This record gives sequence, structure tokens and C-alpha cells, in this order.
Amino acid sequence: MTEKNAIILRLILRTGVFLMAVGVLVREISCNHTRPGGTTAQTISDAAEAYTYSVYAFDTKCSLTLWGDKASADQVAAEAIQIINRLHATLNRYDDESELARFNAVPADSPFACSDMLWQAFDAAREAYQLTDGAFDITIGPLMAFWKQVACHPEQPTLPEELAIVKERVGLDKLIFDETAHMVTKTRNGISVDFGGLAKGLALDLVRPLLDRPGITRANLDFGGNLYLDNPAGLPAAGEILIRAPRLGDHASGEMLGKITNANRRFIATSANTERPLLATNGRFIGHIMDPRTGNPVMTMEQVTAITTSGVYSDIFSTAVFIGGLPLAECLAGKIPDTGFVLLQPETAEPSSVGDVNFTPFERH
Repeated sequence: MTEKNAIILRLILRTGVFLMAVGVLVREISCNHTRPGGTTAQTISDAAEAYTYSVYAFDTKCSLTLWGDKASADQVAAEAIQIINRLHATLNRYDDESELARFNAVPADSPFACSDMLWQAFDAAREAYQLTDGAFDITIGPLMAFWKQVACHPEQPTLPEELAIVKERVGLDKLIFDETAHMVTKTRNGISVDFGGLAKGLALDLVRPLLDRPGITRANLDFGGNLYLDNPAGLPAAGEILIRAPRLGDHASGEMLGKITNANRRFIATSANTERPLLATNGRFIGHIMDPRTGNPVMTMEQVTAITTSGVYSDIFSTAVFIGGLPLAECLAGKIPDTGFVLLQPETAEPSSVGDVNFTPFERH
């Protein structure tokens, strides 16, 4: 085989592998956009054909529904899924070969050189930590491991001294950031980073500029509970989102709490503790949302929906306000323009709203 033929064969094989990974994007024709979590985008009448593309990443289904000509939609979707896959491969802490897993494995006092994508994620996490007064913290890994172990042995008492030892390995202030070299250094052994609270939001931010391409007239992005709508303002119900009541495990109540009407060209995320509890049996409940400052699981809210100006903000704000409650919601709504929240608090029967969100509650039965 000549060198030229060998090069052509390698290109063909690489192209085949890429198409298999993307799955040719699972194209469907659809005008509805329904999420399994706390929000649902309203159906909007439109004569243009819609193309839906899906990929599994961040332990969930990420979907793009694009209106426009097919060639443009296919190209945008292909590039978007490449971005999603690359981000997932970078931040997947369960894959020993991922960049994040390699960072989590390094000992203290060993500077770790970050790729541009990992550094961007760290940068977003640092801003989140500052904006939320530490309520959002990516070094939550040791706490999650501790409470998962507690959930496996609910009959055993949770000792405060054991939790105190774990907390010594939690805190973004225990990482040193080299702005010039894009290096991160742990100051203690055992620090473990988890980007699960912002990865989908960051993916939305990275993909959203692709929607400005010629040939794309409308778009709805649904990354496993994180939503972005880009609809022509003149369409009926262009910015409408339905807020659903929390669900326990895989069982959705089906009850709609109310409707947001100013969601167009904004990012929406919902956090609830009932969807993936670590323990929910024998009268004991341990949710998956932890307060990194106290080290304990929290039930400050039943559900929080954040609507704001970036995917990362929506992701981190919904989690942080679940931890910090109404005072943090009011603080963030006052600090970040075009930001609002829909809150369902345990002590109240009706949802309420804070900040820049047009929310109409439905009558509850």
C-alpha cells in the first residue's frame, strides 16, 4: 500500500469512528420540547420543520431542537455534539482517563497543568464560589463520598468527628490557581473536584453561539434539565416555560406549579433534592445536595428554578439557592441583571418568585 493510500484509509476509519460516536445525531422531527425535570417548554406553532438531535453526556440526555434548513441544522448539531462530548470527556470524574480524574488523583503540592477547557470550568467554579459566598463549591467530592457511605449503613450513627475530618478536604480556598500557567495545585491530599453542578450549564454556554449561524431560525436546547430557548419574539408563547412540581425518584407528580413567560433567550435550570436521593427509606431522607460550608445535606427548599443570562449561572444558582434559601435568591437577583427565581419552600403551600421572572402560579389541587 502506498503512503497516499494509507493516509486516505486512516481518514476513512477516523470518519467512521466519529459517525459511530455521534450516532448520526439521532435526528427526529418534532415541535414539542419536554424535559423530565422541573420545566417544560410550551408547544409553539411554526410552519418550519424542526430537527431534534440527541447525545448522552453528563449522565443524562442532551437534546437540540433546531428549526431551519436541514444542512445548516445538521452542521450546527454536529459541532455542538463534538463540544458536548469533549466537555464530558474532560470533566467525567468517573473515567480514570479523563483530565479531571487525573487531577483528582494527583497529591498535594503537585501543580497540575490544565487544558483550556478544564481551566474554563475552574474559572467558572471560582466565580460561582465568590458569587454564592461558598454555597456552591466544586470540592464537594469528599462530602458526597462520605454521605453515600452513610446512606449504605443507615443503622450506624453519623459521628461529628468523622464529618469534621472530611470537611478538612473541602473548600475551593484549598486550591491554588496560577493564572499565567493555568495550573492548579492542591494544598491538601484527598481533595476531589466534582463539576456536576455546572457542566451542563457550561455546555449550554459553549453551544449557544452556534445558534447564530445562518440557516437557523429557532432553537431549543435541553441538556438534561438545563434549558435555553431562542425563538422569534413574535411567536405566540415564545418565552413560556411550565414549572412542574418536584418528583420522588423516577416518579413525577405531573402537577404543574405555574408558568414563566419571559424565558426567551435566557437560561433556565431547576434543582430539587427528591430526584436522586442518597437515602429515602425507613423514615430517613438524605438528599444529594450538600452545603459545603456545614458538610451536611440540606432541605432548605423543595425546588428552585433559576432563570438568568448564562448557562453556568442558571446551573450554579439553582443549586446555591437551594442551599442558601430566600436570602441568597434575593442577593443574586439584585446583583446579576436579568436574573430571577421560582421557589417552592417547605413551609409554604404555594410557589413564589424573586427577581426578574414573570411567573404565574397555577391553582394547586
